Amino acid sequence: SMDTDKYRSTSVPIDVTVTSDRETVASRGEYTPAGDGFVLTFSIGDGKYEITHGESDTVLSVGGLLSYTISFAAAGAVTVASLFGDIELEVEPISRRVERNGDTIVVSLCYALTIGGTRTERDVTVTARAI
Repeated sequence: SMDTDKYRSTSVPIDVTVTSDRETVASRGEYTPAGDGFVLTFSIGDGKYEITHGESDTVLSVGGLLSYTISFAAAGAVTVASLFGDIELEVEPISRRVERNGDTIVVSLCYALTIGGTRTERDVTVTARAI
């Protein structure tokens, strides 16, 4: 018989709730184990989000009208691609916390964005629950 495990996806469908300082949004997505961590992918409106979490770093990638990637391992400059051209901004990771509880993962990310001298702190909590 063929080894079907090799072809089976390890992704698990998830219900996602994203709570930020602005709003709370529900979505659907996928959880995929990866190395010592996992990848969460989901969409909100036109935006596609990917959180890659491992022991040494958590990376938030956003694709859509504004596209950018934030690494929580170190502060740095980030180029945001927008319809109006590239925007340069500084990202300062403040905290990352990941909690697992049964079939639920909660990722809490806090970071500051500085654009044109204006610093804004953002708090985002992503709750992913296996469907």
